[in-house]
Amino acid sequence: MKTSHLVLLAAVAASGCGPFSHDETDARWLVEDTGRAVRALPAASAPRPFRVAVYGDVHRGREGHRAVVAAIRRERPDLVIFTGDALDCRPAGHMPEFGPGGLLIPFWPQYYRGRPLFTLLSLVPFPAAVHELLLSGPLPVRHLDGLNNFLEDTAPLRLDDATPFLFVPGNHDVFHEFDRREIARLFGEPGGEGGRDPEALWYSLDAAGLRFVVLDTGSDTPGDRDPLAEGSPQWAFLKERVEAARAEGLGVVVCAHLPPFASAQDDPPRDAVTMRLGRALRDQDGIALVVSGHSHRYERLRLPGADGTESHFLVTSGGGADHGSTDPEVIPGSVARIDGRLHFVLLEIGGEEIQGRFVAVRAAPEAASQPAASFLEDRDPQDRFAIPLRKSR
Repeated sequence: MKTSHLVLLAAVAASGCGPFSHDETDARWLVEDTGRAVRALPAASAPRPFRVAVYGDVHRGREGHRAVVAAIRRERPDLVIFTGDALDCRPAGHMPEFGPGGLLIPFWPQYYRGRPLFTLLSLVPFPAAVHELLLSGPLPVRHLDGLNNFLEDTAPLRLDDATPFLFVPGNHDVFHEFDRREIARLFGEPGGEGGRDPEALWYSLDAAGLRFVVLDTGSDTPGDRDPLAEGSPQWAFLKERVEAARAEGLGVVVCAHLPPFASAQDDPPRDAVTMRLGRALRDQDGIALVVSGHSHRYERLRLPGADGTESHFLVTSGGGADHGSTDPEVIPGSVARIDGRLHFVLLEIGGEEIQGRFVAVRAAPEAASQPAASFLEDRDPQDRFAIPLRKSR
């Protein structure tokens, strides 16, 4: 190993940066005396349709995130679903996490969907060390404050309003083992015990005649494990939860960060997610809706299922992160797309359908002035829709 390489590795170790350093979670933003970030769902809801607010993708956009949280509070939801990416972490060197030993790996094959020139970075020696020392400013490996910013900004919802909160792990949330463990401890299964297996960040919750199934779509890092591989524990869990819901007469809402289907050319859905999870959900009887994030835009899709009925997919990821770009090509089944807006989606569950609407949010002047491009069937900038509850009989 060259002397220059040893100096680089020593500098990284001395800097105290990287995925091995973090701040402890601040107890001020947790439910008192529990060490947890979420409350149990109340046994009974208000005498009105059950309201669910869905949003995702914050990254470093705290000002926009606070505006979205404030707007959600005005709707007084019974449940909030966060579709992932509370953090703005990145994998060191675009590699799976190998601990401190990853700094010693001299080369790693680089791949990024839709960006063929990215593979040239495979020629960079010691990619993790180079990232840590030279690029951690503009492309941070992880937030040194961990989840504290996110917890502080959602405290009015979670603590003051005591609103149950489902946390769907995003790829930026699970690049590093410490973050996985902290998310398991803080959010885990609502109403259950913290400290769950960090390799099992999936669970289900029953409310308003529906079973909400939270999935972990993984880090999306080439070479990392696929938590949704066929035959995996999570795949068996998903199958069992859906089949049990059918037997119990419950509809199903699946929550996953990576969208099975989306018009996102700048970061398209992972092939395995589309081919395996997407097709399974589209063809599975009893699934009313699939909600996702990741693409930094809003999109609603209707796709034909194997049983002849339509399957509904919703992508909502305007929680504060930079907005996704407008894609010139639209995949079949996309019926509504809105770019450039902070937003959330409000779902009202009652009777035999789910009524939903896109809710745009304004934050600071610079955020509100960002250009918005809307592509809707009826040119209405506020998308409204109704989804029949596909309950098994």
